[in-house]
Amino acid sequence: MAAARRFYLYGIALIGLVMLIIGLAALVQLLFETIARGLLGIATAAREGDLVERLSWSGATAGIGLVAWLVHWGLANRRITRPGPGAAAERAAGVRKLYLYTVLFLGALLTTLAVRDVLRDLLDLIAGRARLADLLSGEILPPLAFALVRGGFWTYHARVAAGDRAAVPETGGGATLRRWFVYGLSFIGLMTLLFAAQGLIETLWERMIVSPRSSGVAPTGLTEDLADRLTWALAGLMLWVPAWTWSLRWIVRADEPDPERNSTLRKVYVYSVLAVAVALTVWTLGGSLHEVLRTALVPGEGRWTSLLDKLGSSISVLLVFGLTWLYHANVVKREAVLAGEPRQQATVRWTYGYLVAFVGAITLAVGIAAVVQTMLELVFQLDRGPLWLQEQLSLQATLIPVGLAVWTIPWRRLQRETATVTELPARGGLPRRVYLYLAFGVSVLTLLGTAAFVVYQLLRLVLGERWTSSTTSDLINSASLAIVAILFLVYHLRVFREDAASAAATAATGPGFALALIRAPTLDRLGRVEQALRNRARDGLEVQLVRVDQPTAERILDQARSDNADSS
Repeated sequence: MAAARRFYLYGIALIGLVMLIIGLAALVQLLFETIARGLLGIATAAREGDLVERLSWSGATAGIGLVAWLVHWGLANRRITRPGPGAAAERAAGVRKLYLYTVLFLGALLTTLAVRDVLRDLLDLIAGRARLADLLSGEILPPLAFALVRGGFWTYHARVAAGDRAAVPETGGGATLRRWFVYGLSFIGLMTLLFAAQGLIETLWERMIVSPRSSGVAPTGLTEDLADRLTWALAGLMLWVPAWTWSLRWIVRADEPDPERNSTLRKVYVYSVLAVAVALTVWTLGGSLHEVLRTALVPGEGRWTSLLDKLGSSISVLLVFGLTWLYHANVVKREAVLAGEPRQQATVRWTYGYLVAFVGAITLAVGIAAVVQTMLELVFQLDRGPLWLQEQLSLQATLIPVGLAVWTIPWRRLQRETATVTELPARGGLPRRVYLYLAFGVSVLTLLGTAAFVVYQLLRLVLGERWTSSTTSDLINSASLAIVAILFLVYHLRVFREDAASAAATAATGPGFALALIRAPTLDRLGRVEQALRNRARDGLEVQLVRVDQPTAERILDQARSDNADSS
């Protein structure tokens, strides 16, 4: 009953808040237009003909939204103002957290976009691409009004959420919703910043180096392109920096009931960013080296000048995403140190290592597939043109070394660790399993795809289609992919079998486990005991601590005693 009540109250409050913001922003826009027309003598969109209609619609929307929001938000907050356990329960309710963090997430996102529009319009005004009358009547005022109104309501709800967290620490679903809000904004902001920064550097390269040399005249449209890229970069910065800085403050808090360092969503965020940065950096590096070798091997005038023209995109990607890779790799190392238990530290380190190894393995596999395809086409003497072999060699000579280095460096370290580390289950860890099953999945899907394509080509021939050189080329491409997929699958199957044999041998010797129930008079005392146990986790001893309530603890102990009795 309480959950249904909360869904109704917070749901209608959210709808009322949206109506209030839309209507109030339109009223503020009308106010700004009136001021601009009166003080600056500028003809704006708020003329007498449509002023009454706009004012009526905005006032009605804002008024109805205000009543709906105040009534339902007031009813939702009524329990909080009353003393007793009901106030804490209401502050910690999942529906309330969902309402607050939805408002904060959408408010931050939309306010930032509105601020970006205002900045973009101001830069157009400074550059002389627009008149003051045009901007005040149709561009600056609407996003400025929405930014002010949304920003005000965002600040209010941020204070409410902070008050709830101070009164009742967030755990479970409440903490998860907060993390979705923080890491969602952080990821959107960071990706916006990175791609805008990459585009900004590429634009500067093209406009400052390529265009003047190729045309002999000054580049046109430079300020417009720079304004667009720069404002998107600022918007991403406005989202990422506050969200990420806030998360960094949470990560160092060890006294929280639901510590940030144990958050799964944080790891998903960090490794998602690393996956994007590593993949783009590795592939761009391979592509850049390919262009350099291709230019060196393929004769022709102006080839080095043409290479210089193409390098802008590669340099911008390597600079922006390479630095992002380095920064987040350092974040992983720092947070591995913050992890209290050796197993947690190792898991963080393993996840990063297998992520990089997987990207390198895929790059290496593509390079080997290109080698196999080239060899088969030479055997069948397909006519590819006079410069085809040089282009293929330049591609293979980049993908294979880059992929081999990116794969073998972390993979050899991980393999050595699985062979030497005995106190931690390095071979049976989740990151290693995920890596192996990803390798299996890519290999099997490649084999299925190539098999389906070969059957398709054979059926076409059976049904009367004529065999052409294009058919031979397609089959060679499929065969090369299948060969590499088989090699990839066989190697990782061998690794998987070695891990299984090692796990069986470890199970035969059998590590010892013990389950203990710790009761403490206060949470502070319990925290000190837990820290003391973690400090003693050495010489192969691993300590894992999970806080539970008393009924859960007694149920676990009863089950353990029952299992002991059955086994004895």
